[in-house]
Amino acid sequence: MSENISDAALPVVYRSARVGYTGDRPIALITGATSGIGAEIAAQLAGRGCDLVITGRRVEELANRARELEERFAPAVRAVACDLSAPDCRAALVREIQGLERLDWLVNNAGYGRGIAFTEDTYREQRALLAVLLDAVTELTHAAAGRMQRGAQIINVSSLAGFGVSRRSAVYCAAKAYVTSFSESLALELAPRGVGVLALLPGYTYSDFHRYEASARRNRGLVRWQTSAEVAREAMRAVDRRRVICIPGRLNGLLYVLVKLLPRRVVYRVMGGKPLHSRSASGPAPPSASPDSPAATNRGSRELS
Repeated sequence: MSENISDAALPVVYRSARVGYTGDRPIALITGATSGIGAEIAAQLAGRGCDLVITGRRVEELANRARELEERFAPAVRAVACDLSAPDCRAALVREIQGLERLDWLVNNAGYGRGIAFTEDTYREQRALLAVLLDAVTELTHAAAGRMQRGAQIINVSSLAGFGVSRRSAVYCAAKAYVTSFSESLALELAPRGVGVLALLPGYTYSDFHRYEASARRNRGLVRWQTSAEVAREAMRAVDRRRVICIPGRLNGLLYVLVKLLPRRVVYRVMGGKPLHSRSASGPAPPSASPDSPAATNRGSRELS
């Protein structure tokens, strides 16, 4: 089997021999669980006794992740290869959700960044980005929420970038703003049914998402990198405390407050490298990077977890 799947199939790349998915144990579905935050949340849920359905695009790595989870925690694990930018794949995953005996956790984690200016990229690539970051979250949540029972939980992985702006990640920032707002409104809607919704807003995180040079992966000023495991642990604590928003890391919380309080012209200067309405003809400003969003060093990335 090739490393990346086609956009028309949902092959099962690993199926546990253990008996599961009978409804006797909670069931969790996690997208983008190959690595990073998604993989760590999958581990957290396996440790809580959940049977798992995990998805990703990188077939070999996904199967290895499923074996690792089974060996460490002994749940039933099924790994399904899925490219969420493809409508057929999203529809097949909806059918997967509808066919489960129960669904206690939905974690919408899959995502990637282009790290390229909107007008420099093709619309096809930008539309595929929207399909993963926005369409998939909405479609899978709609399929899951209607059948979830009291005590179930949805985690939508958003980003601090949703509160910021970026010269090279316009669609990414806008999509993450949607995910956060959508999650907050849905939390109000589902609260009377006892179903929780959490928007997880990480900042800079050591994962496959950020493929920077090692020298760039360091703390500077208010920027503090976290491991995926740290982010996942904070997310689970937020769920246990019935929170709707989780911003992992104290300094990330401070960054959020600053972005909200600073005048927008200051935000534009910081994130764009120069004033929005500059009359200078001295050349383009240096590339910017939003928390949890790709920089120029990640230009054209098409990696999913």
